[in-house]
Amino acid sequence: MKKSLLLAALSLGLGACTVSVRPGVSVNVSQANLVTNFQPDRGEGSTYFVGERIRFNLSTARDGYVTVVSLDPDGRGDVLLNNAFVRAGTSTIGADNRFQITPPRGVQRVRVIFTTERPSSTLVFRGQYSRGEWNTYTESYVRPYGVEQRDVYETFFYIR
Repeated sequence: MKKSLLLAALSLGLGACTVSVRPGVSVNVSQANLVTNFQPDRGEGSTYFVGERIRFNLSTARDGYVTVVSLDPDGRGDVLLNNAFVRAGTSTIGADNRFQITPPRGVQRVRVIFTTERPSSTLVFRGQYSRGEWNTYTESYVRPYGVEQRDVYETFFYIR
């Protein structure tokens, strides 16, 4: 299974990148190692209950702009943060307690999309997505940037 996921990821034309597989949950693709860490404040794979608030810890190697998107257990995508500037180092996304956990319950996937240049457009990302559609949509957003100017990093948590 891991081998087939790795081969599928490589066949998408990701080129020279780091791919790590978490069994049954996600494929984490780091294209330029600009994002060195991205996880919920309680750690990756942690549990949150409906009504609780969540923040994300983000570490980057360079200054840049981040867009944070989520895919809920029912396949609904949403933008949590669009084109926010961050300094190199560690940042807390949602420090103002803006992210409140809502249903549906299950595995919540969250991606940070990092670019070294300010994107010329905002990401509109609302609707139902299959895993493949979600990958295609986020990839199309970063495609205009060179591999050394962009990074995509994914994490997950459970909603109970």
